Amino acid sequence: MTVIKTQPQVSTLTSQFLERVFCFYDVITALSFGTSPESATSPPSTPFELSSARSPLPIGSVDFLLGMATDLWPIIHRLSHLPAAQKELRLAEANNNTSKADVLRAEIETTSGFIELALTNWSPPVTIEPIRNGWPDFAWSPTDDARVNSIRDNAEAYRHSALVFLHRAIHGYPQTSAVVQTHTKAALQACVAVVEWAGPTSALLWPLFVAACEAVEEEDRGLARKAFAGVERRQGMVNIAHAWEVAEEVWRRGEDGQEYNWREICEEKGLTIVFG
Repeated sequence: MTVIKTQPQVSTLTSQFLERVFCFYDVITALSFGTSPESATSPPSTPFELSSARSPLPIGSVDFLLGMATDLWPIIHRLSHLPAAQKELRLAEANNNTSKADVLRAEIETTSGFIELALTNWSPPVTIEPIRNGWPDFAWSPTDDARVNSIRDNAEAYRHSALVFLHRAIHGYPQTSAVVQTHTKAALQACVAVVEWAGPTSALLWPLFVAACEAVEEEDRGLARKAFAGVERRQGMVNIAHAWEVAEEVWRRGEDGQEYNWREICEEKGLTIVFG
């Protein structure tokens, strides 16, 4: 990202795409390790501006990397800064640095409030029109419909899992609280839908893992198993298998009445998971 930003070149679609790629992995890495992203702000999400009226989009304008989550991603970017801010707050409290702790606490409360409102109000474009080069695309097929539906459900999975993460990791709500379980169920249903539509699954691991770890009902855990099996079958990457192993261990410890932390489980097992 630094190299791209320091080059005296005119912005192109390629450079914009690379910026979005690096920003995606920057945020995913931050969410994986509980650190702040290297970038202070999210770059322009897409060269195609989404209208405030949420009008239908041509299929060609859907971002290759983030699908319909392009204008959701800056919200996720802000969310990824909060765990590191919380660590800084706990350190200030431990050192009896009251003034710094008060400032950090106020910043976290303000930012988390904005994020919750933005996530709650966000919605993907209602439809995507089969238009290419300004004309109806008569070659539109059921496969295209499935891909569009998959992209839409992927964005919904991110939205709901981000709310799960916010309420659990930042606000400290209990796992069994209604708000946590409502968004857990919705996120897992969206993850399964992505797999069943057979669309892109390359960015699904973080929302799937976050929701799976909070699943307490057998029906929801069944959805998590189905989604993990589908993603692993499609991609076959070791981080997917490791994430699934840790999620199952979270369930087992929860049933035994143990306090759990998935990061501690990873450390015990010698696993490092990057959710991308």
